[in-house]
Amino acid sequence: MPGLTDVIVEKQVPIPQIKIQVNRDRAKAYGVQPGRLNAQLATLLGGKVLAELRDGQKTLDLVLRLPEPLRDAPEKLAGLLVETGTGRRVPLRLIADV
Repeated sequence: MPGLTDVIVEKQVPIPQIKIQVNRDRAKAYGVQPGRLNAQLATLLGGKVLAELRDGQKTLDLVLRLPEPLRDAPEKLAGLLVETGTGRRVPLRLIADV
């Protein structure tokens, strides 16, 4: 473009990702709602602030999140126990492809 100066392009760095694809038929067979499962996984992987703790002038967020070794290992995530509609727990790998 004429007159365009000082253009800086940010380097795109690939970020490793783990894809979790819920199998709707298998989830239904176990009584697991895919939307609810996605919300739970978002909390466990991305984190959710549960409370704010105060220590004098300092405040800290109390966050629910899986430990990093569990979040970064597909085989460990696949073994994560998921609660079904009946209260039974099954490994994530039975209702989703990790």
